[in-house]
Amino acid sequence: MKKFIPFLCITVLCGVFTMPTNSAQVKAYSEITNPCSFDKDYDVAELNAGWACSVWSKCSNEKQTRECDKYKDCENTSGKPKTERVCKIISNSPEQLFDIFLIIENALLNKSSDLVARIQFVSFGTVPTLVNMVYQIEDASGREVYTEKDEVTVETEQLVTKDFKNLNIGSGKYTLVLTTTYGDNVQDKFRQVFEVKTVIQGNGTTMWILIVLGLVVVGIGGLVVYILRKRKMKIDTVI
Repeated sequence: MKKFIPFLCITVLCGVFTMPTNSAQVKAYSEITNPCSFDKDYDVAELNAGWACSVWSKCSNEKQTRECDKYKDCENTSGKPKTERVCKIISNSPEQLFDIFLIIENALLNKSSDLVARIQFVSFGTVPTLVNMVYQIEDASGREVYTEKDEVTVETEQLVTKDFKNLNIGSGKYTLVLTTTYGDNVQDKFRQVFEVKTVIQGNGTTMWILIVLGLVVVGIGGLVVYILRKRKMKIDTVI
């Protein structure tokens, strides 16, 4: 009978060592010498509250749940912790993730209205997605000189061509800034530099005036040459 005394002590007199019945209790009893010692998987806020709670479940239908077990051997037990909370899944599915490329057809322009940009959208899914686009043009000092909003619905892959026929800005260096927003407020920004050349522009009257002035200059020059040659010929004759 003596050899059964230790076993009797463990199962009857030392009931504190009774094995737990569920997985949460197994974690809580990881340190068998102290049934109130909680595993690190449990929320820190309840370490001294007499409860052992499992980790939160995955978010499903905007809800997360967990299990919390109370231990009779722990003193100062407070109210049961929350076992349900609201959550939200932020979608990062391939259907709403794009590779976006901004390309300027010609970065050196004779006039600003020649500006043409191409935007390439590449998707890995087949879900139509609305993309809001904002075009901005900044001068060399970073000051905004032009802005325009647009939108496009993209599915799988799409090429958007944007021309700026009504753009009227002076010569100089500029930056085209494209900001795209889609999905759960996913925002990207792209920049391309271009330059408008300095070109003397005039109407037909101005061109005729320039031609006439040129002819006058040529005529005066020819007259001066003629006079000088005549004088030289007289001098040679006298000699």
